[in-house]
Amino acid sequence: MESKLELAYAVVLERSPAVLRYRTQAVHIALPAGQSAFPDVLVELVTGGFELHEVKPSITHLSRAYLDRCELISSVLHPAQVPFRLVDATQLPSRKHLEWLLQRYVRGHLQMWTPAQVQLGAEALTAFQPTSLAQAHRHLIEAGFPAQLADYLAFHRHWHAPEEIELEGAL
Repeated sequence: MESKLELAYAVVLERSPAVLRYRTQAVHIALPAGQSAFPDVLVELVTGGFELHEVKPSITHLSRAYLDRCELISSVLHPAQVPFRLVDATQLPSRKHLEWLLQRYVRGHLQMWTPAQVQLGAEALTAFQPTSLAQAHRHLIEAGFPAQLADYLAFHRHWHAPEEIELEGAL
């Protein structure tokens, strides 16, 4: 990642069920007049398609020249049916939300989870309805699961942690 904005976008992509995988700075696009572009992110979708995304702080504050360049990139990619999208901070988690998500990602990905563990853990938390992540950790331990499963479930939206709901509401 070249910026915190790109890191925040990587978290959004990690959480998206529509995204199979992504890679940063993966594509060189030759443009007319000897110009070139290196979009921030190449995204492969679960449907088999690809998209190229550019992450900027604010789309509304981009210069007309830069927007024209983006339109040129889009027109060059159009025959290959590869959409080009601009993404800005309004589509990304806040700093506090990002920190929370990164903690969930690190804790929740310390091991691989089977589909059965994910399903059973999500069902256990949905039935119990914990009022905090700490309570979810305790409940999963009591149910025979590692506590970190709650972090994985929260990160991937298999269970909605109350702390995240508060962070999302504070945007």
